[in-house]
Amino acid sequence: MAKENTDDLCVPKRILERLKQHGISVAINEKGRGLIADRDFEAGTILIRSVPFSSAVAGKHIQEFCNKCGLKKEVKKCSRCNYVRYCSKDCQVSAWPSHKKECDYIKSCLDIFTKVLPINSLLVLRTLEMNEIEKLKQGIQDRELCPELEMLESHRDKFLELKLNDAKHTTYEIVTRTYKPFLRDRGYIITDNTVFDVHCKLAVNANAIQGDHCETVSSGLFPEQTLLNHSCRPNCLNCFRGLEVLLVASRDIICGEELTINYIDIIKPVWERRSQLKEKSHFSCVCQRCVEEELIEEDRTRWTRLDKIYEEYVNGNSRYLLNLSSTIIDLEFKDVQSDIFEVLVLRLTFEAYIELNEIEKALSHIQQLIEISQKYETIYSHDLSTVFVRQAELMAQLNLRKEAKQVLEIAKRPIEIIYGKEHSWYIQLLRINDRLI
Repeated sequence: MAKENTDDLCVPKRILERLKQHGISVAINEKGRGLIADRDFEAGTILIRSVPFSSAVAGKHIQEFCNKCGLKKEVKKCSRCNYVRYCSKDCQVSAWPSHKKECDYIKSCLDIFTKVLPINSLLVLRTLEMNEIEKLKQGIQDRELCPELEMLESHRDKFLELKLNDAKHTTYEIVTRTYKPFLRDRGYIITDNTVFDVHCKLAVNANAIQGDHCETVSSGLFPEQTLLNHSCRPNCLNCFRGLEVLLVASRDIICGEELTINYIDIIKPVWERRSQLKEKSHFSCVCQRCVEEELIEEDRTRWTRLDKIYEEYVNGNSRYLLNLSSTIIDLEFKDVQSDIFEVLVLRLTFEAYIELNEIEKALSHIQQLIEISQKYETIYSHDLSTVFVRQAELMAQLNLRKEAKQVLEIAKRPIEIIYGKEHSWYIQLLRINDRLI
């Protein structure tokens, strides 16, 4: 893939230089800009670590997570605003230069927002503030946005056409009517155009920052990450350590190959993946997998039955769930969509067998799940890596010690890379291994 002049890429030179140090470059292809491997990478390699340009902890998690490091620890409130929390004196002191500018304002707004600030609004505020700080630091006077924000796609025209949906429009109104005057009082001259532009850029580019169980606990803007394109057969994944994001090779990558991640859950049928990507990221996916799957005539009625299976799972009706699932998996009609459907059903059925303490059947189903899932994911994925740990646990219960040890050996490095040594999945893996000694 031919590389363009750096000026054509519209990417800050310091980002290009940082990527180059890690064996990554930026190029333009039919999807726009993308990241390219300048050397071979083995599966499990951490390609690059990034910290957010701006971030905000979600309101429902504000009492659990540190506002500075993003880790889930025992946290204490800021004594002034009684809202933002920190896990240590070091984190509080480190965050104070930026927090002191928003502290009084957060305090004054808590009654308006019923004690919880909207995460999008707080993220916009912090991004606007960081924009002004970066402009001052870089000596920028003739532009509204610093290079790290200017490089981002905004899809501004699409937001204008839609006139913003209610939730996003509310965020924009909050920032325009309240935060903008607040920033102006701090000496920042913020125009409506800048607020709207930043709002749109965040709506398109902000990352969900995941907690221990892959739930969204914060939102952050990672400029380098925005250069990664989507694929329904990605070769990389994002792993989080607090607010830090690690880009990890999920399979072996050869020099010259584009680095891709999944923007959505890829264990979905093609029409659902495309619909989500269109709504979230404003494009229709034409990756090789989507093109292959769109050619297949699919009976979509089977997918409505999946909702019924999930309903029985939620209600704890394990036996009925198993009877129902066995009647609707069409074993005669095998295609890629059937495989995806079967993965989703197997995820529920092996849980049902565990609930019923039918361990041998649970192990059989989990082995089927791994076999089919590997058509779409490698062990360097959040879901499949943990399935291997659960497989080892079932083997240990059946006294299949040798087999369990082999599975743990396969899963150990992926779990360590994806989740870290302090995570409950890694600790569980070690406990199973200790029982087998």
